[in-house]
Amino acid sequence: WRLTLGVAEAGEAVDGRNDADLAIPDATPAGVASVITLDGDGGAATAVTVEIDIEHTYIGDLQVDLVSPANTMVRLHDQDGGGTADLARRYDSRTMPALEVLVGAAVDGPWTLVVRDLAQVDVGRLVWWSISVTV
Repeated sequence: WRLTLGVAEAGEAVDGRNDADLAIPDATPAGVASVITLDGDGGAATAVTVEIDIEHTYIGDLQVDLVSPANTMVRLHDQDGGGTADLARRYDSRTMPALEVLVGAAVDGPWTLVVRDLAQVDVGRLVWWSISVTV
């Protein structure tokens, strides 16, 4: 896997990407976690954008959470989509009210994406995910 990090001046974005390529355990509430550590030079978030690419045969099985360095959890996907295959989406604090809770949060530290498959039979993998935090 590959982990890419960036550092930004105030008003710029701090970006990270994790090419995790992790198998998502079937019907396992603990799921799988992938981390990107950002260095925002002590800044606070003014906007947060997360992109995910998950291959799965039934996205209605999936629950996807983003956890900030301060352990604030935001649910990005909650077993929506039924039998639709694959979850490739972009989530933005400017258009997704749930992510607004992260505006003002410290940028520095580990950001964790947790993917859970809460039903049996269908399986998948977290291909990659990225985060961009404007400071």
